[in-house]
Amino acid sequence: MPKNELRNRIKTKQRGSLIDDNDDNTKWPYAHGKMDPYAKFIGISVLIIVTILLAVFRHKQYLSDIIVTPLDSPRIILDNSSSPDVNPEKFWGTYRPQAYFGIKSRHKTSPVFGLMWMIQLTNRMPPPLRHWCDQGDDLEGYVWQMHDGVNFGVQEIREKLYTVKTEFVKQAGGKHGGDWSARISFIPKDPSTSVVLSGFFYAALDEDNGKLEPVLNSGRLRSIQ
Repeated sequence: MPKNELRNRIKTKQRGSLIDDNDDNTKWPYAHGKMDPYAKFIGISVLIIVTILLAVFRHKQYLSDIIVTPLDSPRIILDNSSSPDVNPEKFWGTYRPQAYFGIKSRHKTSPVFGLMWMIQLTNRMPPPLRHWCDQGDDLEGYVWQMHDGVNFGVQEIREKLYTVKTEFVKQAGGKHGGDWSARISFIPKDPSTSVVLSGFFYAALDEDNGKLEPVLNSGRLRSIQ
């Protein structure tokens, strides 16, 4: 037998000895380059899930970058835009939407002014006090009939037996946003029916913003400081 043919047979035998058909290793799913279909499915599923999670994370990061990126344009509201020096015509106004009628300035420590009223002789305890807007007050309605947002406003609050009319007007000037005046009227719907009312126009400070003191003249309230 030629030497070359003998060498080829020896090499073939050596390569064939690495895999024995009678060996238990041939039962392993990856033998002979084969792969279990379930393992292939699990691998592909894991790859898809990881890809989706990375995409979602990157998308959220992209959105957060958009939100925190400052807009390169002129500012709509300038610094101190609510101060009486910059915007005196809008410093005072009806900026208490939770009250039927309330006035305050745009300063964070502003004194607040408001209206409370109640009807007497109702045999109800406590008497039905009106102050905060409440559906339980069972009013016929309340609405601003006129309001320009700057200089004046006229409102009607309709009770069953009477109407409360609130009016305010402002005048620019000074260093504190100008002056304002308010007028409160209680108008009975039927003049022949007597209605006993008590009205309170008050001034107060929210939280710990200081202290108010009355200024009296001959025992009568002249002003508040």
